Parts: sequence; structure tokens; C-alpha cells
Amino acid sequence: MTDAARTIAIETLCDIGLHRSFLLPASALPNSEADAQPLRITYSDLGYHPPSDKNNDRANSTADPDHDQDHHNQSNVVTDSDSDPSDQCCVVLFISGLLGGRWTLCRSAAIARRLKIRLISIDRPNLGGSTPVPISQRLAVQLAAAPALLTHLGIKHVTLASHSGGAPYLLATVLAHRGLLHPKRPHVVLLAPFVHPRDGGALLMRITAALPPQAISKFHFLATAINRTFAFSVSGLGNGPTSDKPTTTAVAPSSKTGEKETDELPQSHGSGGDKRNLEKAVQAEMDHLAAKYMFAENIQGSSEDALLFLRKHINPITATTKGLGNVEGKDWLDYPTIAKAIAEQEKHLHSGHVDTVDDSEKLRIDALHSEKDIMSGASGAKHFDDCWATPITQSTISFHSKIMKGTNHDSIVDPKVESVRYGSKTSPNDGMADWMSEIA
Repeated sequence: MTDAARTIAIETLCDIGLHRSFLLPASALPNSEADAQPLRITYSDLGYHPPSDKNNDRANSTADPDHDQDHHNQSNVVTDSDSDPSDQCCVVLFISGLLGGRWTLCRSAAIARRLKIRLISIDRPNLGGSTPVPISQRLAVQLAAAPALLTHLGIKHVTLASHSGGAPYLLATVLAHRGLLHPKRPHVVLLAPFVHPRDGGALLMRITAALPPQAISKFHFLATAINRTFAFSVSGLGNGPTSDKPTTTAVAPSSKTGEKETDELPQSHGSGGDKRNLEKAVQAEMDHLAAKYMFAENIQGSSEDALLFLRKHINPITATTKGLGNVEGKDWLDYPTIAKAIAEQEKHLHSGHVDTVDDSEKLRIDALHSEKDIMSGASGAKHFDDCWATPITQSTISFHSKIMKGTNHDSIVDPKVESVRYGSKTSPNDGMADWMSEIA
């Protein structure tokens, strides 16, 4: 069984949908020089793809990630007549935390397909195959890459979701590109949002924040060394080959494309308990291999993110909505200021007539906190929630907070399929599968 599980795990992690790239024109960045070269951005595009999605047909027609680059200006011009995939399924643009990038949700594709959810994740600069940029341009590149990639894929609207340090990137995206959210059901989800130790109470992060920038800038070296010695756990990845956690379902290759199309194991693997044991074995292999593959790529960008998250380098906020000048240039981790700015943006969007807006059309923000969080702690979660409790925020935004029982900071993104595949009676707070069930 071990050999079969390893083979399936390798095939799944080598799926072309996990290894795509496109070129971001330098002109998409503010204050770019005329002779600046385009930036390569690596990303994943997993889960459900509607059969009628013509962009998906093209994307799945090749196993060459650079095929996306060659056809960027030829095949993805979006017009008003083009259908929006987000009208046929839920499209999630997922923003990962410190480590993981496009690997974070690599084990969730089978669940997403069953729930008709499309998962797109971008590697930030200096992660995976994405081009390095100065730390001062890191946020600007992320904000430029998100709408450019969605246009490239023919997608007009998404649900935004994040894990940990992806939270400030997500909120900055809401301020800069509110139009990416669906006009009738705008929704963002933040899993275990990172809170700076100044505002949170986690001892580990208070100690880490006291380190000098020179030490924090070497984080990627430390993480690589740890991974060589121990099973590294990052964003739910790398729990080691002996893990028996609930699994994503193993899948067989489709005869049409490299994308995995069915959620069923080959019949030769038996049924019932045998299939379930094989799925657990596949999950364990994927846990181990995903971290191994991720660390084989460039992870230096994680050190740059660490400097930003710990305020060793301040990221300024940008906003495109008129009248939000009060937020321009403010610290992107100043959640009270950001929450107020987003509330003001929603008020402006509805021309001040928020009271007449249907609740379903209000911006819904779900903050899903882990039960045990060594990064932000319970006080950090409370601080984050309190930022959205002002009268103006409550009048313009539908904010919901929940503790995900039985999860920690990393495992909150782990796929859990027991309730989806086997019909067990589980709590709505049971993990990723239930979160995706909620937004499907």
C-alpha cells in the first residue's frame, strides 16, 4: 500500500494545476520604470473548473507552466460578453501566510471539486518561482498580481480568503480592489488572522518580535535547517509520513487533462475500509512530500514577510476609493484603522444608503480563529474582532467570528473530509471542509 500511496501522492503534487505561472507587466506596478522587465508569478489553480470555462480548456491543454506566459496576450482578453466562472461556481483567491504559498491548499483540491469550489493561490515575490523584488515593493506586487491574474484567467469576481499573515494582504486587497468581490455576495474569510504581538498575547511572537531585523531576515535559513532535521509543519503542511489525520481523497487522473477529475480511487484498491486506509496513507505521503517540494524551491520571501509582519519594515496602505485619504500611508497592521477604512469604503460604495442595502449584499467578513494559536493567542483574536465592533463598521459590514474547535494555528487549514465523504456527524467548526461547505 505504501508504494501505491506514494505514487498517487506524487502524481497529485505534480499536477499541472499546482505549477502554473504568468508574466506580470512592469507597467502594472506604480512608479515603474519604462525599461523594467515583467515579473514572473507562479500560482496554483485547483479544484472545480466548470466544463464551459474556455479558459480552463486552454489552461489544461498543456503540461508546460510557461504556456500561460506565451498566451497571456493572445487568449485571455476578457470582454463583457465572456461568461464569468464565478457565476458557475465559487472561486476563491487564497492568500497564504508566512510559508506555503501555492502549496498551502495543495491537499484540498479533491474536496474543492466535490463542493464546486475553485482555489487559486499566488506565490508572493521570492517564493516558489515568483520574481524577487525589493521589500518596499512586496505589497504593491501582490496588489497588482491579484487582478492581473484573475483577468488572465477570465475571472471577474472572487471570494477572498487568507491564512495567518495573509490577513493584512487580504485586507489591503479589499481596500485597493473592492471590485474583485462579487457585487451581490461579497465575502472574505480570514483563517487564524495574524495579529502583531503588540496587540496579541502570544509569548513566542513577543520574543520573536524583540529580535533585531538582521536575525529575522535569516528566517528562511532557519526554516530550511529545521525542515532537514524534523518534519516541518507550515500552514498545515509537513506533518510527517506517520500522520493519521483525516485525508483529502486520492484521485485518479482524467483522460482529458492533467487535472484530477474524479474523487474515487481506482477499483483495484478495494472498497470501504481498504480505500479509507489508502486515503490516509496518501495523505501522510502528501504531508511529507509537499513540505519537501516546497523547501526545494525558493523560500527567501518568507524572511521578507517576517520583517513586514513584525513591523521591522512598515508597509503603507493604499486605497482606490475616493474619500479614503485618511488611510493612505498608514501601517497595514493597524487593524482598527483598516477596519474603519473598509467600513467607510462600504458606505461610499452604497452612496450612504447602507440601511436600504439587503443583508446579502453587505460585505461579509468571517474571522475563523483556531482554538489554540501560538502566533496570536486568544488576546490577539479578541483584538482583531474588537476592531470590527464599532457602530459604523457594524452598520456597513456583516462581521462574524468563530472559534474552530480542535484546531491550532496551522491545522486550521488542514483538509478534513470525514463529514463530506463518509457522512459522519461533525460540528460546523470541524475544519477546512466545513469552511468550504459554508461558502460553496
